[in-house]
Amino acid sequence: MAEETAKWTCLRCTYANWPRSKRCTLCEAPRDLPSIEDEMHRVDLGNSKKATGGWSCPTCTFDNWAASVKCTQCGTSSPLPSVSRSSIEPESSSSLTQLGFVKWTCSSCTYENWPKSKTCVMCNAPPPEAAHSVSNPNDDWLSACKAVITGDDKALQSFLLSSASQGIIFSRRLTSQDCLVLDQFLNQSVISGATPSIKPGLSVIDLAQICHRTDLVSLFSALSPAAPRTPSTPASHSGRGTKRSFCHSSSYAAKELRRLLDACVGQRRGEFPCLYLTEFGVFALPAEMTSLASTVQEVVFAELCDTDVQDELEVRSKAINWWVLDGQHNQPTSRLFALWNRTDGDCLLDSIMQACWGVFDTQNTLRQALASSLKACERHFFRAWREYETQQAANQYRPDDQQLLRDWRSVLDAANLPRVSLEQIHIFVLAHILRRPIIVYSVKYIHNYRNEPIGFSNFQGVYLPVLWERSFCSRDPIILGYTRGHFSALVPKEPQINGQCDNLDNEARSARSDDGCWDPAPTSDPLDDQPRPNSDPGSLHDQPEVTGSSQPTNERSLYFPLFDLQGQPLPTPFASKKGTSGDTQLLRDRLSTVPTRRGLLLARLRLPAARHHLVETIVRDWLSVYQNMSVEAVNEIPGCGISATSPFA
Repeated sequence: MAEETAKWTCLRCTYANWPRSKRCTLCEAPRDLPSIEDEMHRVDLGNSKKATGGWSCPTCTFDNWAASVKCTQCGTSSPLPSVSRSSIEPESSSSLTQLGFVKWTCSSCTYENWPKSKTCVMCNAPPPEAAHSVSNPNDDWLSACKAVITGDDKALQSFLLSSASQGIIFSRRLTSQDCLVLDQFLNQSVISGATPSIKPGLSVIDLAQICHRTDLVSLFSALSPAAPRTPSTPASHSGRGTKRSFCHSSSYAAKELRRLLDACVGQRRGEFPCLYLTEFGVFALPAEMTSLASTVQEVVFAELCDTDVQDELEVRSKAINWWVLDGQHNQPTSRLFALWNRTDGDCLLDSIMQACWGVFDTQNTLRQALASSLKACERHFFRAWREYETQQAANQYRPDDQQLLRDWRSVLDAANLPRVSLEQIHIFVLAHILRRPIIVYSVKYIHNYRNEPIGFSNFQGVYLPVLWERSFCSRDPIILGYTRGHFSALVPKEPQINGQCDNLDNEARSARSDDGCWDPAPTSDPLDDQPRPNSDPGSLHDQPEVTGSSQPTNERSLYFPLFDLQGQPLPTPFASKKGTSGDTQLLRDRLSTVPTRRGLLLARLRLPAARHHLVETIVRDWLSVYQNMSVEAVNEIPGCGISATSPFA
């Protein structure tokens, strides 16, 4: 009787049920439900991966299917040879193959696709048969494209030296299938910076330009069969055409120059421990450019200059070159040309290096000096920045102290991060690092894509190194141009060396401009106590002070206005108490100035008597390419000489 009244325990939920219950009261499981242990012994292992000839991964021990080329979990290649994998197929596979019902396994993701599928459904990779049909040079070309994206110089160099690169690296362009392969590669790789936009029809040179590989652009341009451009097929005049800067012509000399400039960064001890560059440099376009054929000058202008910036500053905004009088030669001024540089957050640093030495700041010499100077002299620069920001906001609102501290933290972070856009205060700090005034000619308004003004551009002005003593700085300015979110170096062209151009300083005192005659003598302090641009063709060292008796007789000077087209003086940010209008006395103290009849000031820029030997090498190598083109143009097209409409005429 006790056995009949004993409850039975459910094997699923362990509930104690009455003896007469055939099912569990809670989970309704039958009373005679088999235990889990018994079920495990009855599991059919006939369809397991091991039973069908699968293989165990030696790395992660995961059981993979026999057709898997690599491990599904960790990607390790299968240890089974191809013969053994094919031998484990069922006997009926031959008949199924004849009927066309056997799926093919993708070699990239191991997905089994139907026979009629031309590409893998999962990753769009071609079938194994199609992959083997692609020639090895094409695979090598895709590997070269991947090397351009990742910056793998060794892989690209090995491909260029191989015979597979002949006739394919420059002639072939990306197809839609190639773009799928590269997109998959980008998704699986860790690429620093923004992911490039890859589209069909791009060549390897276009891919290098999209990835901002300026060194590879010059290399491909030199190796390409179409590299020797003819005047009949000039480069595109848009700012996005193939570019060839000075540093692209002689990479070794440019690298050596950057190394020497990096070693010329010093730091003063004392109350203002700001870093500074021990050398001065002034870069100008060589005068020999005007002797090139007019068609070749158009090629030079399109490849060297940023034509979009040039048109914006010169034509639409009237910010530069309005002081050049057409039809008059031997003027005491020069037209400014906007040089092309890297289009990223380092454009300000590149433009300063170009205006001084003609090279890019690829070693981040100025950015490192900028970040270190802001950290070492944060108290001095923060005080100047806070006073300037307070003056700018005085008419609209009163800035909060916490907001100022947050903005200042953004200023410090921008200086430390590569390729991050810089602000006005950074130009002020760079003026102290270079120990020279920096003149920025800028557009007045910032426009959107509809060409509608959306705000003012506050970058225009003269940035003076007022925290240094005058004797420690140079009076020769660095001239930059600013358009929407981009800085460019504005460099003049060297005047012709002849009897008419040897006395430019005398002509400057008697020449006329639109606003009257210039006074016969400068009003600045004597120039014999200031550092001069380095004209020593030897190694870079501290330039000694040049007295008036030792001043080179063939030194040339050019003059540029410190006011805009409407006659408004350029502001002096962070230096003048006025903040929004130029301080005449301050400009006279820090620059070599000449007044006009209306009292407006012109800044004097002295060109060195001789270039540094590395800069000379870079310029000569760059110029020789176009001189050879000019000779060919004159021989092929008689009468193709210098024209009055040439860009550099």
